[in-house]
Formats: sequence, structure tokens, C-alpha cells
Amino acid sequence: MFSLKSFENKFEEIHRVDSDIKILNNNLNLKFILTGNLEKIIIENNSKNPKRKDKLWEKTCFELFIAEKNKKEYIEFNFSTSGDWNAFIFEDYRKNQKEFYGISNVQISTEKSEEKIEINTDVIFSKNIIYRNIIIQLSAILQHKNSEKSFWAIMHSGLKPDFHQFDCFTEL
Repeated sequence: MFSLKSFENKFEEIHRVDSDIKILNNNLNLKFILTGNLEKIIIENNSKNPKRKDKLWEKTCFELFIAEKNKKEYIEFNFSTSGDWNAFIFEDYRKNQKEFYGISNVQISTEKSEEKIEINTDVIFSKNIIYRNIIIQLSAILQHKNSEKSFWAIMHSGLKPDFHQFDCFTEL
């Protein structure tokens, strides 16, 4: 289990953001748990027809960045509480972004209570993940009802939130 840290500690309504990840063959299971005063966060309801959708990070969104250690290529996954999702592959740091199509199925379920929301994501890849020595970044962008956003990740560096920076990735 990974405990994500806020880029700025000015949002007292969020107590914790935790995440867990498991990869086995061509299956990825990812869990995010957000605890705090959820009334202050915009959380989209489950969509009747979840789909691949762009710009999910403009609202509350949970993300996974995955790469092979010492390689420049990486994949970014975006998951919404609505069930919408997307995945991109990059050749290098923010270069040559393309949609990643090596996925055969994505299922997102959301369980919500007054002070906790749990997002469970299951991704089935078209073939086994061939990365060895996997490094990851887990992150969350939370849209607050006052129009501000908070940025959460395993680690931050730099003057602004940037989840793509390899020096913030950690070994899995």
C-alpha cells in the first residue's frame, strides 16, 4: 500500500489518499482509497456507459504511470469515478503522446460512504506486460467544490505538480 502525499498541504478536508497495485501476467488491479470530508470534493457518479475519454485530469481523476526502469517509454492511465478511463503511451518525458491500445478490458467500480471512497480498477491487457524492473507513479487530482484542485502522488519534485517526472517514480 502506498500513501500519497499532497503537493500543497492546504486542503484539510482530505485526510488520506492511499493506493495499492497488483500486476500479474496481463492483469492490473489498482485501488485508490480517499478519506476525509468528501462533501468538499467533486466526485462524478457512475456512468451508465463508461468509455475511453480524454482530459479526465481536468476533474477528479486517479492515475497510474508505469515504466521499465532505465527506459524512456512509459504509459499513463487515467481513471474517473464515473468509470471513464484513458491510457497513453509516451516515447520519453511528455513526448509523442499517443493513445495506448494494448488493453482488452477496463472495469472501474466505486464504493462510497460519508467519509471514504474506494475506487477499484481492473485492467486486462491484450498480452502480458513485458516490463521488467517496473517503476510507477500513483497520483490523484482532486477537484474541490471551491474550484481549486489538490494534487497527490507518491512523491513530488519541482515547483509545480508533474507526475511524469521519472525522479518521482518508485520501484514496484
